[in-house]
Amino acid sequence: MELREAAADGLCQLAAEPSARQSLADQGAIGGLAAALVGEGCPEVRVRILLALAMLIGGTPERARALADAPGAGAALMALVRAGDDEDCRQIAAGLVAELAKDSLAAAKMGTQLQASQAADGTAFLM
Repeated sequence: MELREAAADGLCQLAAEPSARQSLADQGAIGGLAAALVGEGCPEVRVRILLALAMLIGGTPERARALADAPGAGAALMALVRAGDDEDCRQIAAGLVAELAKDSLAAAKMGTQLQASQAADGTAFLM
């Protein structure tokens, strides 16, 4: 197991513990995981990042907003939903997008981020 995969796996294991989630979020795990997701090409690492994010975000609007605030996270999630090459990643990313859509502020932040991404690279995302 390479270092990135081990790190993502460790965070995923920590996020599986409900009592650790707020502490992880307070220490910046959501932003760190989102940044790692944006640049990650390895499906094994990506799925662990997505799982950790899903556990951290689940049902918590403040944490959903933290993910929506993370630069590039919205575009990365939508790209995985639309054209991801790994079905597990696609499903987890779709669940995260649905979780963000439940909160009006997170949804608005993600929409703004997607518009900026579209303007920068000429792509279009449909929500």
